[in-house]
Amino acid sequence: MFSIQDGAEPTVWHSLSAAYLGITVVYGHRTVRWADAKFARRFGGAAAARRPELYGRAAVVDA
Repeated sequence: MFSIQDGAEPTVWHSLSAAYLGITVVYGHRTVRWADAKFARRFGGAAAARRPELYGRAAVVDA
């Protein structure tokens, strides 16, 4: 397999890798962790995360 350095044409996978790396640097660990969890739930069959309470005592205690 040739690398871009050896003169090969860039592919879609190179673009996706560059975009993922850029998003990681720009938006940080928290956003990437959220996106990875969503992707795992959609395509990997992972369990849905528990939604936080928005009202009541539980919302105040978790904050």
